[in-house]
Amino acid sequence: MAANSTCAYGVDFTPATYGAIGDTLGLTDNNLNVAAATQSIATNGTGYIVVTLTAVTPAGSTVGGGATVRFSSNVSSGGVVWSDNGGSFSSNSWTAPNTPGTYTITATSVEDPSASASTTIIVSAPVITTQPVSKNVCSGYNPSFTIGASYATSYQWYMGESLVGTNSSTLTFNDVTTASDGNYSCTVTNRAGVGT
Repeated sequence: MAANSTCAYGVDFTPATYGAIGDTLGLTDNNLNVAAATQSIATNGTGYIVVTLTAVTPAGSTVGGGATVRFSSNVSSGGVVWSDNGGSFSSNSWTAPNTPGTYTITATSVEDPSASASTTIIVSAPVITTQPVSKNVCSGYNPSFTIGASYATSYQWYMGESLVGTNSSTLTFNDVTTASDGNYSCTVTNRAGVGT
């Protein structure tokens, strides 16, 4: 660690010698006055702090295109810088890209760039898990259709080619009539594509 580097206590420290792991370094200000506090730090024998990071979480997740995920990794000293091979970061908040695929998320120590931890995340188009069930009902009833889909952010219900409902995984009828007879379908999407 460079001499006269600013530490968390707001003073500068100038270690005279570097020792083994677990040594205690005294903190001094620029006038060589000993600070009130000392801090026991782990060094690697050359005076540099040994930085460790915990595993990045959440790990191995699957999300839809455009989804936002907040990642975390605890670091033993200092902070981390986040990086990826797709999408975008704002602090530790990641916005998934619009292209399906597997992406790597990496936390790198600010103090020791050789220390890092990574995980992968899958970006997927919606996956339909439950199809709507056909129904026979009498006039005046209020039936509904429901579709199950993972990673969907948009729902569009159609009767034939006519759009009859949006923004919900459930299409509900009020007082159906014979005019409601027909074939219904639902298209589910996110920024990465259309559900299948």
